[in-house]
Amino acid sequence: MPSKVEISPVSPSHLPDLVELNEICGFPARSLEGWRWVLFDNPEQGDEPAGYVAMKEGRAEAFICTQRRSFKSGTTERSMVSAHTFVSRQRRPGVGLKLLRHMLKTHATDGVNTLNNNALSAPIYPYVDVHPLRGELGRLFLEKPVRWSALLRSRIYNAFKNSPFKMLASGWQHLERGVKPLPKAGEFAGFTVIDPADPSMSGLLDAFNEALQSGATLQPNRSSEIWRYRLADPDYHDAMRLLGVVREGALVALLAVSLAKDDMFSASALEIEDMVSLDESGVSDADMLEAAVQLAKVSGAARVRRRVITQSLADDVPAGWMLRERGYDSAHMQSRVDDLPDNWSEGPFDSDFFFALRRPEVLRVRR
Repeated sequence: MPSKVEISPVSPSHLPDLVELNEICGFPARSLEGWRWVLFDNPEQGDEPAGYVAMKEGRAEAFICTQRRSFKSGTTERSMVSAHTFVSRQRRPGVGLKLLRHMLKTHATDGVNTLNNNALSAPIYPYVDVHPLRGELGRLFLEKPVRWSALLRSRIYNAFKNSPFKMLASGWQHLERGVKPLPKAGEFAGFTVIDPADPSMSGLLDAFNEALQSGATLQPNRSSEIWRYRLADPDYHDAMRLLGVVREGALVALLAVSLAKDDMFSASALEIEDMVSLDESGVSDADMLEAAVQLAKVSGAARVRRRVITQSLADDVPAGWMLRERGYDSAHMQSRVDDLPDNWSEGPFDSDFFFALRRPEVLRVRR
């Protein structure tokens, strides 16, 4: 008689299995401390399980993890779980689908989103009524080259990595030459590096968050507590920074960026993890993108990228930027309420980028 698969919420005791499965599936490596931070330190998680594990004969066969997020527009409040780290020992999707269906049935929020699917997991979601989000827009992203020489070397390494001449790709570490930790201070195109742990700044962040959430569109929680959590990655140092524009004692625009790379043979990218401003601020998308470009040049990144974009960015691509398209749907959603997704404009902040992207090895904390 076949062994029964048992599904239960993820607990700290499952973390060694998660580390192992994550490595088997080729996802960016994380330590036990790193996974504890991701799963159990989220200030918004509440009673919502941080994920589920499928066990068979005492061994973890698959995981799907979730981060609970809260949203607000005036007096309207919503919550969603962002699904991530969908990993399995098995090539066939049987156990994974069972796990996914269990999560969709048991979560206690208004909806589920996945904004960072890869080409392997993306086709699975429609089978369980989690459908692509935004159509063609959901497949588009923005990119601006900054260091052409590094991008060219990356192309060469990728061309040789699976060929009989793969020894020519052994110098991939050179792609990280010149990559530096993001600066702890400085001004870039009018944006100043800010620290959410600074008491004088935490109040400005909280007031900015309240102003955003008083508008007509559902906005995520961007409080100082959330930013302190997101910037506390125990596995990488100085990989993410928060910048802002302060006028007359108030924060009016916010930009979050991080250093990442697609794989070991890819040139580094400065990823835009959030960019938002108050309507009356006068700070444009172009202003925020320029600040990111300046920061990329200082940190040695080869390109700047925004993985989740708005319709306005797609319609009016800034000079020097390229609109690129993935060959699959990376964003999916299932809602239990009528005002999602129409009253929500998803952005990179709503995804799992702040912990799921692969970081340059030069930033890894050595233990």
